[in-house]
Amino acid sequence: MTDEQPDDLDAHEARRIVRDLATNSARVSVLPHAQKRKRQRRISFEDILRVLRGGTVTEGPYIAPKSGWWRFNVTGRSAGDEVTCVVEIEWKTKLLVVTVF
Repeated sequence: MTDEQPDDLDAHEARRIVRDLATNSARVSVLPHAQKRKRQRRISFEDILRVLRGGTVTEGPYIAPKSGWWRFNVTGRSAGDEVTCVVEIEWKTKLLVVTVF
C-alpha cells in the first residue's frame, strides 16, 4: 500500500493499520471531545490503547465528512467493560480518537 490514503478501505485492512499504529502510544491522539467523554465515562488512555490493539472494527470504515480521513469504530473489552473508540486514520501516521463510549 502506498503512503497516500486509498479510495477504498475494508474493515480487515483498517484493523491491521490500527494495530500497527497503536503499538506506539505516541501515534495515538485523543481529540478534545474524546478527552471530555473519557473523563465522563471513566475510560483511561490505557483502556483506549487496549481496545485499539485488540478490538474489532464494528462500524465503517467510511470517509468522515469534515476531515476527509477514514473513520470507523473499534470495539473491545478493557477492565471487564465493553469500550468503543471512534477513530480516524491521519493516513499512516497517526490515529485520532474522536470519541469513546
